[in-house]
Amino acid sequence: MKRLVVGCLLGIAFIFSAARSSLEAAPLEPSVLSHFVPSAIAPGETVILQAQGSQLHDAVSLWTNIPGAVCTLEPDPKPADSKAPAAKDAKPAAPPKPDPSRARFQIKLPPGTTPGIYGARVVTAHGTSNLRLIMVDDLPTDYEKNTNKTIATAQPLKAPIAIDGVYEAETFDYYKIHAEAGERLSVEVVARRLGFALDPVLRLLDTAGHELAYADDDESSGVDGRFTYRFQKAGDYIIELRDIRYAGSATYRYRLRLGDFPLLGAPYPMGAQAGTKSAVQAVGADVGKLEPIKLDVPRDVAGGQVPLAAKYTAGQGSGLTTLAVAAGAEQVEVEPNNELAAATTVNASGAINGRFDNPKDRDYYRFTAKKGDKLRFSGRTRRLNSPTDLYLRLLSADGKTLVENDDLGVEESSLDYTVPADGTFILSAEELLRRGGPQFVYRIEIGQAAPGFTLALDVEKLDIPRGGVGKTKVTAVRSGYTGPIHFRITGTGTDKFQAEGIIPEAKLDIPLLITVPESLVPGTLLQARIVGEAVPAKGNEKTAEGMSPTTALIAPPLAKLFGGLTNPPAALVDQLSIFIGDPIGELLKLSAATKAIVLAQPSGKASLPIKIEKLGKFDDAITLTVEGLPAGVTAAPVTIAKGKAEGTIEFVGSDKALAAAAQPIRVIASATYLDQPKKTTLADLTLRIDGKKIEPAKEAPKPTAATKPTDTKTAETKKPDVPKKAEAPKPVAATTPAKETAVKVEPKK
Repeated sequence: MKRLVVGCLLGIAFIFSAARSSLEAAPLEPSVLSHFVPSAIAPGETVILQAQGSQLHDAVSLWTNIPGAVCTLEPDPKPADSKAPAAKDAKPAAPPKPDPSRARFQIKLPPGTTPGIYGARVVTAHGTSNLRLIMVDDLPTDYEKNTNKTIATAQPLKAPIAIDGVYEAETFDYYKIHAEAGERLSVEVVARRLGFALDPVLRLLDTAGHELAYADDDESSGVDGRFTYRFQKAGDYIIELRDIRYAGSATYRYRLRLGDFPLLGAPYPMGAQAGTKSAVQAVGADVGKLEPIKLDVPRDVAGGQVPLAAKYTAGQGSGLTTLAVAAGAEQVEVEPNNELAAATTVNASGAINGRFDNPKDRDYYRFTAKKGDKLRFSGRTRRLNSPTDLYLRLLSADGKTLVENDDLGVEESSLDYTVPADGTFILSAEELLRRGGPQFVYRIEIGQAAPGFTLALDVEKLDIPRGGVGKTKVTAVRSGYTGPIHFRITGTGTDKFQAEGIIPEAKLDIPLLITVPESLVPGTLLQARIVGEAVPAKGNEKTAEGMSPTTALIAPPLAKLFGGLTNPPAALVDQLSIFIGDPIGELLKLSAATKAIVLAQPSGKASLPIKIEKLGKFDDAITLTVEGLPAGVTAAPVTIAKGKAEGTIEFVGSDKALAAAAQPIRVIASATYLDQPKKTTLADLTLRIDGKKIEPAKEAPKPTAATKPTDTKTAETKKPDVPKKAEAPKPVAATTPAKETAVKVEPKK
């Protein structure tokens, strides 16, 4: 899926007043962003937005995907001047130190910005913060007073208004409103949708404490409760808010919205084609009739979603929802189609949009397919804010069931079917619990049931030094494809990035290394996508053929970061933020006892002591290797343990080495600091081999009858002769004297 247009990011290539070497100080903790004050910005307004968290003291810019946003870093306000006259000898007051718990920005939004939920992160001089969610809201903002813990001390409010609050454990937050007879009021909490931990429960009470309305989880807004109430008589009323578990802390934040606005579910149709002009109807459980929402659907968000908003009256606030965007055509049911004979004719591609107008409604769709087509019908409802629990069946032309989905109420419904012969088929859709109404809309995406995989990353951002390496774990969920998966990086400014790692055949995950070039300016923040592709290999050529590239999603780390939010904004889940930091400085200096190493003979040995000066706070292990050695000479790697500062390299020759004049070699020290590999080279070294190559000894001549074999024992190992016992001489037979043979010894050449 594609991302929304990026809003503002100022200072992406800033200049540091003094470049901070990574070795001069202890590594800084990562910047942590907990929330924004206020939690929302109104379209067309300019506000001071305060980011809260830790390690934000060196903030330089704000990244957000709110289209058209303009942001500037705002200095902390100066303390009020004292009225007391300064002493004559008083020294100028030192400027206040930056507060690491906050950063301030001025942010301005265009008047036409669509209300909804977006993303933002703080960029600092030493890295980027985690992603947090922020609203664009056309309701004015106020703040909770912490004295509202009883009905008697309820905080008075006047709608339309939105309150930023924090829930404390085992308490209640009370707000008092005045309503006129016949007045309609919508009340909703936006908490989990902003990534906070609160699981809210709402109650509307009269001043006597009698319950008039209750809201817990909502089928469209998830755990964020909401309700609409029409008052029968004028008077004061109480809104009670608490966590369902009575748990609370500084992370249990919320935005309470009050006004006469529609509580929207999904729009109808639920999707639109990218790059087209579309009109959709805002629908919900009790919204009445609203004017169609007209919009120009962006071209670059195919496969994603865009925010939508609808309102009754200006100034009363908007209801919020999202619209799916697809590359293919959108098809809409034609009523009546609740009988087999009246089925709506559709194409077996793109998407179908329908609605169960009444309870027990059932919709039929007719399409043709060819033999061998592998079709997949995927329901899209609850993930797109619809309460519909979709049940699908595929029928033959005469109404016989061919396949039906086994929806367990957790996953969206889907069907796979391989067409056995050319023909006409019927798709049946109904609500599992046979419910109906204007809000029970659905969307069925039709595509090929080809083998494939999905990919997920374990981080949502990386801070990488210039020329350095970042690491993330990428996990594949395979569906019929078992071959290798290769990776590449896409995104503006990432053309020279390298992705090192391949998920081997039948494996599910790998650590993926991302190397960034030296050419990037420190302080640059880029949005990248990690794309996995099936690569044809022996045995899987046909399987991999035609498979589309798949973008790795960061939904798992975002769900963890956002308090278990199951569906983070689609515009944020397919991009990995990469911040380019200062390059890692030199870790050490090398020196050698001598710069000239000599082997006395080709098969000889030599030693080279190396001393190491470790710089700054670096004190980790080091590995020494040698490059440029002549043939026949080796030098084994030497590991210098943490805390040590010297080692010795042993050079070993062999019978394959040849005498040679001095030639240059290099000693390379490899180490890792702050998870970054770093190499230091000691050059200006030479290696010389003296002597001649030793020829193998010639084979000794075999002994003749007139000669004795040479005794091979050395003088040191030869045993001394032991005198034998005298024996009586034996008679000697007459013999012919042997002729003396001369042996000529040739000198060695």
